[in-house]
Amino acid sequence: MKKTVDINFSNFIVNENSSEKYEFIGEGSLEVIDDFTLIKFKDEDSNALIELYFKSNHIILKKIDFNVKSMLEFIPDRDVINYYQTPYGELKLITKVVSYKYELNKIHLIYTLLNEKSKIGDYQLRIQYKEREDEYKYC
Repeated sequence: MKKTVDINFSNFIVNENSSEKYEFIGEGSLEVIDDFTLIKFKDEDSNALIELYFKSNHIILKKIDFNVKSMLEFIPDRDVINYYQTPYGELKLITKVVSYKYELNKIHLIYTLLNEKSKIGDYQLRIQYKEREDEYKYC
């Protein structure tokens, strides 16, 4: 069953020349699918659908934007090769988990993103969510 949740999502990016922060605070949905928990929300600024699948040792982050589906997968203690779709074509990216902490209603992921030749940047993804007890909606 899908449940409505309040979400505080941020992704802080640091590369050699700059830093930036993406943040979303708003409403989304929570659903358990097999052994993954799925949090889904729509970014009103970019009109993209963000899906975050997670369990104790595995995270999948999807972004669906103008029919382009991009996905990054994270597994602690393992470099994961990803094929990331962009409007300009497919990129081969590698995710390397530095730290992953999953607690009740909180996720904190620190990772490095690399292409085949060099480091793109260091990232900190944080998400907190709280289930609403009084209403259920679908995202």
